[in-house]
Amino acid sequence: MGHEARWKQIADELGADIVKRRYKVGVKLGSLHELADEYRCGVTTIQRSLATLEYLGVVESRQGSGYYVTAARPRNVLQDWKAQIRT
Repeated sequence: MGHEARWKQIADELGADIVKRRYKVGVKLGSLHELADEYRCGVTTIQRSLATLEYLGVVESRQGSGYYVTAARPRNVLQDWKAQIRT
């Protein structure tokens, strides 16, 4: 079994916590430094994880404020992409 990138592991864990409602919609996640401490990794790794979750529509970044949970389920990126190329 291969090793999965740490940023992806963290994105999967955070995403699962959101789906399981550990973090409810509208809740602000910890700061980048707090999350980095919690997951024992660097801030850059957390940024990449959150960027992935933001792309999936699960969290959003608010300038100067942090990351907030926006949906309990990730959007289907592949389905969205297919719909866009049909138009």
